Amino acid sequence: MASKDPEYSKRYRGTSLEEALAALKQDLGPTAVILGTRRIRRSRWLQWIGFSPLIVELLASPGTSRLAPSGDSAPVSPPDPEPARPLESVADQKEKRRIREEIDSLKGLTVDLMRHRKEHHLGRLPEGFYHWYRRIVELGIPTDRAAELITEFQRGWGGRRDPSKEELLGPLIDTLVRGIRFAPGVEPGVRGSRRFVFLGPPGMGKTTTVAKIASHLRLRHGADLALLSIDTRRVAAAEQLRAYAEMLGVPCSTVRNEEELSEKIREYSSREYLLVDTPGLSEGDADDSNWTASTLGRLEGSESFLVLSATTRLASMEPIFERFRPLGPRKLVITKIDESVTGWGLVESVRLFGGGLSYLSFGQNVPEDIVLATHESVGRVLRAVGGYDRDLS
Repeated sequence: MASKDPEYSKRYRGTSLEEALAALKQDLGPTAVILGTRRIRRSRWLQWIGFSPLIVELLASPGTSRLAPSGDSAPVSPPDPEPARPLESVADQKEKRRIREEIDSLKGLTVDLMRHRKEHHLGRLPEGFYHWYRRIVELGIPTDRAAELITEFQRGWGGRRDPSKEELLGPLIDTLVRGIRFAPGVEPGVRGSRRFVFLGPPGMGKTTTVAKIASHLRLRHGADLALLSIDTRRVAAAEQLRAYAEMLGVPCSTVRNEEELSEKIREYSSREYLLVDTPGLSEGDADDSNWTASTLGRLEGSESFLVLSATTRLASMEPIFERFRPLGPRKLVITKIDESVTGWGLVESVRLFGGGLSYLSFGQNVPEDIVLATHESVGRVLRAVGGYDRDLS
């Protein structure tokens, strides 16, 4: 049944959505668009004499081809109370929403079930091992990875059957550190490149890292070096690097194009070391990415470090590693360890990176607050950020 409405629209009713749609399609055809829907409850009297308690009402208008008036006058556009929706999507909208909710619910149940099974299994471990499972999750290692680590650790345990948590601390840290791959830093006496490029997203501490390493080389080893910045956007970073260079008595330049870059590479070719600071690359920074890639191409035989803050969430790290992989960094510098409350996540960071860990950096003191990554130094850092030792150095 249809009832006349304002111009260009009609109302269609039925005891169900399908019945109202059928009437609408028969009258207006498949090009019709639905402008509104509602459910109407019939009076008790009509229900008593046999009518259904609810009816569905659709407000619809024909397609544009049905709206032009006859004659030579221009077509008149109908009013558009709300964006027109395809006829087919209206009938399916509620069902699709229900299916999505059920899928989300099932996903949540599956995750909860898996977590419950793992927790149940781990709960059977001796108290000391279960304590460390919960503790390393708090310190930044994902639950699935923590379960694997503690299970493997318990299987290889050769001590008492029911050790205390204090008894397990040292051996657990040793186990975690043994799983880390290390890579040499910028050190005198280490064979290899003498040109080093420091890459990373914005705000990771690249410039401070360059300054710390430069100070270490100059003040402790008397190295002959030069600093180069290709960051043309952050004026403050270039000025900061130049200030450190003046204190160290070494040359420092900022280059803005290929010509200046080639000139400085030739000028600094006799230096023992060249350390290069780069712009912080965010997702979508095509110009800076291309400029950085071009610089790497001209610095033949250079080595690249990726600088990453310990405060970076693990969920954000994999996209960062993917973004920088084309630039070829094989060494990792983890900074701002003193600011992180989940510092044990650095173990997982190195595993996801796939290369080697070279430096650990903490604090703003130059050059003191940076150490080469070794089994011993990482062990000290894990103890310190876990609250078991206050000394990070």
